Amino acid sequence: MSFRDLCVISVITLSLIVYSVSAYAQTNPPSGGFTKDALMNANYQGWFDFKNGRFEDEEAQITVDIMEIVFGDLNHDGVDDAVIVYNMLSNHEFNGIAVVLNDHGKPKYIDQTGYERSEPVEKVVIKDGIISVYSKTRRPIQPMASDLTVPVVYKYKVVGNKLVELSKKKTVYR
Repeated sequence: MSFRDLCVISVITLSLIVYSVSAYAQTNPPSGGFTKDALMNANYQGWFDFKNGRFEDEEAQITVDIMEIVFGDLNHDGVDDAVIVYNMLSNHEFNGIAVVLNDHGKPKYIDQTGYERSEPVEKVVIKDGIISVYSKTRRPIQPMASDLTVPVVYKYKVVGNKLVELSKKKTVYR
């Protein structure tokens, strides 16, 4: 076997290991204080105080439900952080995502974004620190009452203490 063959095999093996670890991280949340249960029952300074995945303020007529939590390293520190998919009902309903960093095992709320007219958050993927949010929207010429049929992907990354949209343009996926 040549040196070149050994290099190719090494690169392929390393790629498979990295992919396996990444897949494991997304399906196996971290242990310690940064778990799904802890995030469902956390007080996020500057956001909401959740109990069993729900925040309610009857006086302000706001309800926020955590729909899903996706784990992955967002700030390249080697530790899994979280993207929380939520549904908010106030004077209207919308969905969104919130970014929570793992600050030495404690949740640290960073930022959030919401989606127009209840665009559904169908899937969230974290890869190489990039958050991809798969959703559906309408075509620009469709009336607001039309069904959401146009698939889109919103891409974000964490920069400092902000969630930054990588592209203002919606990307159609297949």
